[in-house]
Amino acid sequence: MKKYIYLFVAIVCGLVACTKVVDTTTGTGTGTGTGTGTGTGTGTGTTTTGPAFIKFYNVMDYGDIVVNLAGVGVGAVPIYYPTIYKTTPAGINNIKISFNGGTIVDINADLLGDKYYSCYLYRVGYNWRVSIVRDDLTTPATGKANVRVLDFRSQAYFDYVKVRFFSPGGEQLDYANRNFLDHLSYDTFTTFKPLQAGTYRITVFNDSTTLATKTDYPLEAGKVYSMVMMTPASLTAAQALFRINLDVQPIK
Repeated sequence: MKKYIYLFVAIVCGLVACTKVVDTTTGTGTGTGTGTGTGTGTGTGTTTTGPAFIKFYNVMDYGDIVVNLAGVGVGAVPIYYPTIYKTTPAGINNIKISFNGGTIVDINADLLGDKYYSCYLYRVGYNWRVSIVRDDLTTPATGKANVRVLDFRSQAYFDYVKVRFFSPGGEQLDYANRNFLDHLSYDTFTTFKPLQAGTYRITVFNDSTTLATKTDYPLEAGKVYSMVMMTPASLTAAQALFRINLDVQPIK
């Protein structure tokens, strides 16, 4: 048990250490603890002239959250259901998120013009946080779909898993040693990988058993898919390991 606790502490410390660009402030959340913001994927780069685009994803199952982007209300964001991309001016944008009438996250994020982002809201202990990830919507090669996997298994943080995309007679893509919030430490986990278009079986497993499966999932040519792994907050770590929600959605 001690090694799991040490691992979780190390992950949280790594989360703070690997924060990029996004400034953080603290807000109070009614009955839910304090809220701080972190983010990834908001790097520096070339000069752009257009607005930025960002969507919001509530990966916790406590209930709806309410998002305000640069002073404009986005509305309620249900659990496990992302918004469409919202257009906002490039540069520093304030993101304020409320739950049960209290502000749980209040941050400033530096968003580049002409770029797309996904903002994931999650919770570690009593602290609410956000992870802002760059979305590469480059059109895949002919006959291909692009995919990535993000791990937000807040209740099964201690367990490393493998993820496999497999299409009979087609291609196989494997991810090894995936763990809660590992994209904060390894930028390669936010990038998309190509797969031949087709029907896929997606399996999450460890050295002992299969933990979750999604069968007959179609990956269409020319589309970009983001898969998120999540776990119910009400379960113990041991229970949550076998209750992984696999959400695979085309973001283009």
